Amino acid sequence: MERPTPLLAMYLRAEKDRLHCYDELFGAPSGSAKQSAEGAEISWTDLQVDYSEIKGKTVTTSGKFLFMGEQGLLYDRKMGMTAFFVNVQKLPRDQRSLLYSNCGTGCDVRLTGKVEEIMMQRGITATRVTLD
Repeated sequence: MERPTPLLAMYLRAEKDRLHCYDELFGAPSGSAKQSAEGAEISWTDLQVDYSEIKGKTVTTSGKFLFMGEQGLLYDRKMGMTAFFVNVQKLPRDQRSLLYSNCGTGCDVRLTGKVEEIMMQRGITATRVTLD
């Protein structure tokens, strides 16, 4: 792919700034990823659909968290049959304790982590979690 000319590059930057301004005023369009300091904020459904494209990236999402042995499972809020495996070993002790104390039968969470395979399944290695 060819590099854009300086004029085209300037135009593209201006368009990106213009679109960012609209997002700030009216919110990001439905289905789009919002960039935060923690990584892209993405819906559970978009995480499922776009898994291959975002594998290796850090994202923030929310859903229903349930423990299964030493690992967790992250479902959509409706508790469908599809889940992401969640590695909780990189969470700070207080956040792991929060999950063990409150999520034995499932709880709503907001989770940040790196999208990657866990036990040869789609998953996230969590780096931050809060209860919703």
